[in-house]
Amino acid sequence: MSDFDFDVLIAAAHDRAAKQGLKAGPAQQGFTALFGPVFSSGTDCYLFVDERHTNPEGFVHGGLLSAFVDYVFYVSALAQLPDNAVCPTIDLQLQYLAAARAGDTLTGKASVLRETRDLLFVRGEVLADDKLIVAASGVYKKIHHQP
Repeated sequence: MSDFDFDVLIAAAHDRAAKQGLKAGPAQQGFTALFGPVFSSGTDCYLFVDERHTNPEGFVHGGLLSAFVDYVFYVSALAQLPDNAVCPTIDLQLQYLAAARAGDTLTGKASVLRETRDLLFVRGEVLADDKLIVAASGVYKKIHHQP
C-alpha cells in the first residue's frame, strides 16, 4: 500500500485550481475534506484525481465517484434554497459509463429538474476531462433549520 503525503496532494490541487481560476467549493469539512479538496465555478464542481482516489486496478474508485456526485448534487440543490436550509440525500442513483484515472480532472455538473414543497429532484453527470463517465440522478429532502 502506498503512503500518501496528503499535504503535498492538497497543495498541488490548490495550485492547479488557482491556475484555472477555480475557487474552493462550499462545505469542505467532514467527509468531503477527506476526498477533496473540491473546487467550483458557479455550481459546476471539479476534483483533481490523484492516487488516493484509485482502486487497486488503478481506476478511480466507484465510491469516490458516488461521493463526488453527492457533493455536486448538494451544491446544485443548495443554490435553490435559502441560507437556513440543508438538503440530505434521500436517493442517489449512478450509472458508471467509463473509467477515470489519476491525473484526470473530474467535472461535475447538475441541475434541479423539479422542486416540490419538501423535495428536490436532481440530475447530473461527471466527466473525466471531456469524457462522460457517470450519469446520475438524486432526490434531496429540503429541511429548514435555525442556525
